[in-house]
Amino acid sequence: MDLHIVFEPDEQGWVRATSEELPGVITCAPTLEGHASSSETPSTSGSSR
Repeated sequence: MDLHIVFEPDEQGWVRATSEELPGVITCAPTLEGHASSSETPSTSGSSR
């Protein structure tokens, strides 16, 4: 199975990754730059794709 991952910038220097084949799967993590500048986690807006 091939998965196509879409990386998008998120709040506070974090990056969100979603799979085109599995739209309900969303993950988020800080970038190295974003992690160094903020220890807060991004808020969830409740938006769905």
